[in-house]
Amino acid sequence: MQDEPVRVLRQTYVYRGKVVNVRVDEIVTPRHPEGARFEVVEYAPAVTILPLLSDGRVVLTRQYRHALRDWILELPAGKRDPGEPSLDAARRELEEETGYRGGNWTFLLSYYVAPGYSTEKMDFWVARDLEAGRPHLDPDEWLETVVMPMEEVYRRLVAGDWVDAKTFIGLSYFFLTDPEGQAFARSFQP
Repeated sequence: MQDEPVRVLRQTYVYRGKVVNVRVDEIVTPRHPEGARFEVVEYAPAVTILPLLSDGRVVLTRQYRHALRDWILELPAGKRDPGEPSLDAARRELEEETGYRGGNWTFLLSYYVAPGYSTEKMDFWVARDLEAGRPHLDPDEWLETVVMPMEEVYRRLVAGDWVDAKTFIGLSYFFLTDPEGQAFARSFQP
């Protein structure tokens, strides 16, 4: 069953946009010879950055997300340009959104955001040795930079307050696997 061949009969684009494309794939497999339809959202690969200041604070963005019709606090992130390496995109997005430039970068993980319907793959980076600068927001971005103590970031993680999946996943993985994150998590006293 795991390696069951899948044959795509037809791919029909029902929408092509600036950020996403939506297509319907009609497929057949030995278990589904009559065919099945899958709706797929195509989205460029993306990056998320955990920017750590030398004093233990975290750089975040508070961004208006129209799909939610609300402002949410999250880690800086963005999509990669065609052919752009992941680290280059992370450096660009961090500077564009917050003005900060990272001097020391660590890659932590890649994951699919919503593999049930989307092609989006996210790479998660930690940026240290930051230098402050000025943000260069895209015309359609509406956000502000927020600097928060690590204690508050971790307290909110434990409380389940992060509503943004990339922020929740990235912070959780950082505190579970990164030596600095692990040390902080072990020492945390609520």
